[in-house]
Amino acid sequence: MRKLILTIFILSLSNAALSADKHDPKCDSPMQQDLMECAYNDFHQSDAKLNKLYRKLIAAAETADKASKSDDDNVGNYESDLRQSEKAWVVFRDAECARTSAPNHILYGLEGDLDYPECLAGMTEERIKQLSAVTPRGTSDGSN
Repeated sequence: MRKLILTIFILSLSNAALSADKHDPKCDSPMQQDLMECAYNDFHQSDAKLNKLYRKLIAAAETADKASKSDDDNVGNYESDLRQSEKAWVVFRDAECARTSAPNHILYGLEGDLDYPECLAGMTEERIKQLSAVTPRGTSDGSN
C-alpha cells in the first residue's frame, strides 16, 4: 500500500512538473554559450510573434487596398507601405542593435555579446506593441 501511495505521489509531481511553463535551464547557466543560446531563443520567439502579427496586418492591408480601389479613390497602397515600413524597420533594428552592442563587446568581450540578441528581442517586442496598435483604414474597426 505504501508503494502505491508513493508511486501516485511521484507521478503527480512529475505531471505537475510537465504541465508547468517550460523554463530553459540554459537561461540560468553560468556558461556563455548557454546564455547566448537562450538569448537567441528569446529573440526567435519574439520574431515568430512579430511575423504572425505582420501576416495578419498584411491581410488587413490587402483588404483595405481592395476596398479603397473599389471606391475609386486610388489610395490603396496600405500593403505596399506596410511592406516598405517593415523592411526599413528590420534594417534599423539590426543596425541599432549592432551599434549599441559593439562597445560592450569591446569592453566586456564575450559577455558583451549577449547585448546583441537581447537588443534584437527587446526591439522586436517593442515593434509588436507598435504594430498591435495599428489598424489600416478600411478595416473592421474603422478607427484609422
